[in-house]
Amino acid sequence: MDFDTVIEKRRSIRMYKDAVVSDDLVEKVLEAGRLAPSAKNGQPWTFAVLSKEKKDKVAAIMKSYFPEKGMEDFTPRHAVTSKYTARTIQHAPVLILILRKYGEFGELLKYTDLLGIGAAIENMCLKAADLGLGSLWIRDTCYTEEIITNYLGLQGYELVSALALGYAANDPSPVPRKTLDEITLRL
Repeated sequence: MDFDTVIEKRRSIRMYKDAVVSDDLVEKVLEAGRLAPSAKNGQPWTFAVLSKEKKDKVAAIMKSYFPEKGMEDFTPRHAVTSKYTARTIQHAPVLILILRKYGEFGELLKYTDLLGIGAAIENMCLKAADLGLGSLWIRDTCYTEEIITNYLGLQGYELVSALALGYAANDPSPVPRKTLDEITLRL
């Protein structure tokens, strides 16, 4: 696909086919993330690739955020999506965790690092679309971040985001976007 088509065709996929994604395709997606720009070439990302039991355990941990029926009433509205995202993770064949190692500069470079990590994730989403794969950029892991990193033995890492990856089981329509005039200030 040409680049403009990749950008136009990329969608947030929440339903996946029951089909294995080859290690070669996963590597290509990771390579796209690795090549992203970052401030002062800090490359603040680490990728953890999960499948099968470990991926499903992450989903179960996310669902555990709602220990009893009716917890939605006591949970911030924006966090309720975590249980639906967990279901998406269960259906996706691959989950890539995007981590940031806690460093000597601590919070000083956090926002700088997050900008670069966002670029890496977008590169990965676009590469997935280019390869005929679907992806979902996930932030709902934040509510159970510590439990997830402890389960995986990733102490010393901040779980910034995750990326579900697989073959799309549907072809969602594009979501409405603001016009260029609505988001551009011409000074």
